Amino acid sequence: MGKNVENEPKKKGKLGKIIRICVFAVIIFAVLGAIGGGGSKKDKPANDGQGQKQEQTQESNVEREYKSVTVAQLEDDLKNNAMSAKNTYEGNYYELSGKLSNIDSDGKYINLTNPDDEFDLVGIQCYLKNDEQKQQVSKLTTGEIVTVKGKIKSVGEVLGYSFDIDEIVSLENSDTAEDATTDSTTPEEAVEEYAEVSISEMHDDLDQNALAAADKYKGHTYTITGKLFNIDASGEYISIASDEYGLQTVLCNIKDESQKERVMSMSTNDTVTLKIKVKDVGEILGYVADIVEIP
Repeated sequence: MGKNVENEPKKKGKLGKIIRICVFAVIIFAVLGAIGGGGSKKDKPANDGQGQKQEQTQESNVEREYKSVTVAQLEDDLKNNAMSAKNTYEGNYYELSGKLSNIDSDGKYINLTNPDDEFDLVGIQCYLKNDEQKQQVSKLTTGEIVTVKGKIKSVGEVLGYSFDIDEIVSLENSDTAEDATTDSTTPEEAVEEYAEVSISEMHDDLDQNALAAADKYKGHTYTITGKLFNIDASGEYISIASDEYGLQTVLCNIKDESQKERVMSMSTNDTVTLKIKVKDVGEILGYVADIVEIP
């Protein structure tokens, strides 16, 4: 018994030393593992980035296939089953033909409708991507048959289809497009200072192509004559109409006190002539101008 008691502290000392060595070794391996793992994480994004670049390059080198589809077909499929239409068309590429029914005055989008349905007012909203496409669209007139290539970005039973244009393929009225392209006359050269223009002509241009109308009139000066349709009580603006019904108007901002005094002596339905500078053009708001002079 005495001998075993004397050896017990030595055994405990050796055991503690072994435990400390094991713990130290575990710590060393853990540190080395962390360092090695950190290096692999740093390398991984670089490899992933290279892989993504290679995938993008391969995708760009593949010639994209555009399946042919009509506005009527898209609208019928959406009406019959919106979920099926979404699964079929969303995210895929198509060559789409339809009647040009609307052109956004800011050149953001156009609408293509079913040419066989005169009551199709909305159709497919197609978004323009660049200035080249805007230039092409500015030469068009509503009512023409247009074919575009692109991607159907989204499909919904309420908002319908959203279509991103990759290319404007063909135009029905090609002669008009060629004539417009070869015409080198700029809006500045075509419009004389305060050239006379009728309000009905301005609105006809707006109805045919809002983008072209904005390019033609916005920022330029004209002389207009029409019926005084409305006088703002605060003296901020007046509206000049093409006739007494006020369906086609130009909102004209009053710029100074002398113009206010002139307007105060007027009455609605008076025939008024103004020199104006067109400030804004939109397919919804129409024309907004600043009065330069009341002759």
